[in-house]
Amino acid sequence: MMNSEKQAYFVDLVSGDILEKPLIEENPNFRIYATEEELADLKLQLEKSHTADLQAHIRSLIPYVPYHKDKPNDQYDASLKHIHQ
Repeated sequence: MMNSEKQAYFVDLVSGDILEKPLIEENPNFRIYATEEELADLKLQLEKSHTADLQAHIRSLIPYVPYHKDKPNDQYDASLKHIHQ
């Protein structure tokens, strides 16, 4: 059974790191308080965001696909919204 008590974590959205204590060389974007279940969801969303970002980058190398018709970019945007929630 997962622990339902919230703990502090430091999240760096650029690297995708989630740390219990920030390292000197790290510069986390956010400090959050999350349960183990919420932390697992955040890790999943960060993975989805990274995958969508890579796919959007590959799409950006194809000049004839318009930005507004870019499913990976839409997925990346949706994952960032979910992460910030």
